Amino acid sequence: MKRIFSKVLGKLKTLNQVNGLRTIYYNMYLTGRFFGGILIGPSSIVRIKKKSKINIKGSLFVNKSWFANRKRVSKGVLIVDENGHLIVKGDFSMYDGSSIYVAKGATLELGDKSFINNCAKIDCYNHIIIGNNCYISDQVSIQDCDIHKVIENGKEKINSKPIIIEDKVWIGKNTLILKGVKLGSGSIIAAGSVVTKDVESKSMVAGNPARVVKRNITWE
Repeated sequence: MKRIFSKVLGKLKTLNQVNGLRTIYYNMYLTGRFFGGILIGPSSIVRIKKKSKINIKGSLFVNKSWFANRKRVSKGVLIVDENGHLIVKGDFSMYDGSSIYVAKGATLELGDKSFINNCAKIDCYNHIIIGNNCYISDQVSIQDCDIHKVIENGKEKINSKPIIIEDKVWIGKNTLILKGVKLGSGSIIAAGSVVTKDVESKSMVAGNPARVVKRNITWE
């Protein structure tokens, strides 16, 4: 009985944070059901094109607040363009003012019990994978494309490569994760880092460009 009551109370607290009508609308739009896994918080901008693909196994909470009744400081943004593919493998949260953009033909995969914190953003033009239990701090930027073309000695450089963030990665505040990198499981990215190369599992990197400062670490 206590377990059932706890679950019901948790559901009520969650519903208290969402815009009920918009949540129902987008779940009906995506799944044909009133509640199909997407939760829309107040002050959210959501644009999901009809030809996009959305697969949510758990829940995706847009513009969530750490405090149920706290007014959102900034607008949360979720945009999935035509033929963009958004996969949510469990429960993923986008906190106050964070944003996700999935471009045409791109694929973004989000893991279970992971989140992006206040004003963090993910811009996916190619393929980005975020594992389970990843903590992505305030104002982090993850971008797998330079967006603008760069021509060097008459040759166009590759401006887009996939990003892989394995399980249980902690990314500190104001960090920039650039195209083509892999962050190993259990790694820590120190605040203010600019990551341009792969990061070993269970290591800590810092700086611009980010370099290994500690190895064989764990974090809780």
